[in-house]
Amino acid sequence: MKTIHVINQIATCATIVLYLTIIGGMYAQLVLGPLQLLLAGIITYKYYKRLDKHTRRGLNQYWIAAIMALVAAGTSIFFSDSPNLVMLATLFIIPMAIAIYFLNLTADINANFKNLRHEL
Repeated sequence: MKTIHVINQIATCATIVLYLTIIGGMYAQLVLGPLQLLLAGIITYKYYKRLDKHTRRGLNQYWIAAIMALVAAGTSIFFSDSPNLVMLATLFIIPMAIAIYFLNLTADINANFKNLRHEL
């Protein structure tokens, strides 16, 4: 679990730093999004049953937010003739907020797994 959190932490921090150049952050986010979906899939598939109720709820909320963001981004692209504030929000701002939420979630999950190992 620690490896998943470290990968997520590096990718998210790199994206945030690359946002200093704006375009670099946008390109980095194209990698971060699918990476986080993959990591969330791994957590859901391999660790879901071992998570406590609070963390399961957080993971479920992440999935709902991620799916809603994907639908919003797809809708924004499909129905917009030119880039605007709504497109900017649905393609970059909202997904980055969800990415930061997932980073906090993986930190919590990692901490819970450390506590489980100490209790055994």
